[in-house]
Amino acid sequence: MNAETKTREPAGEIGLFVTLTLPAKFYPNQRGVGGKLIDNPFFDGSSPLSGHEWLRVLWGKVRAALARNGVRMHGLRYVVPNFDGVPQWSLIAWVRSDEDARVLESVTRHYWLASAGADGSRIGANVERLEPGCASRYMNAYADDVLGDQAVIAWAATWGVRLTGRFGFSRTGEVLS
Repeated sequence: MNAETKTREPAGEIGLFVTLTLPAKFYPNQRGVGGKLIDNPFFDGSSPLSGHEWLRVLWGKVRAALARNGVRMHGLRYVVPNFDGVPQWSLIAWVRSDEDARVLESVTRHYWLASAGADGSRIGANVERLEPGCASRYMNAYADDVLGDQAVIAWAATWGVRLTGRFGFSRTGEVLS
């Protein structure tokens, strides 16, 4: 594993686990009565790559808004396809204070919900505070499980989706302040 897929937790910082999902228009299926899969009437034919791009653009807006509010963060992003091939992002973000954590949660939810539209029942931006030590254990296990799954690797190669990414770091791996 390389530095992008495994990490240690920074001392004295607050770890947040962030899950970001797409609006209903990106999902070809939905669950019907009894959990049976049925066609999603909101699906617009979007590909997994266009869904990934939507997440990337909106996360960029969140990061820009946080920077304007003086919130500095850094972390890792992992992408995994759900049952019907739609990408979902999981991130671990580290911030320096409780106030920064509150602002990150508020800004993320604001942008995600504002982008939901009429079909937004499936869209989600969940932010949870992590206990010390949890971030490293979770992300390292995730890297071992998901990045070792040949079906996920094939999905990523098919759609041109990078499964991992860092944010808030310099090219040499130092945290940007």
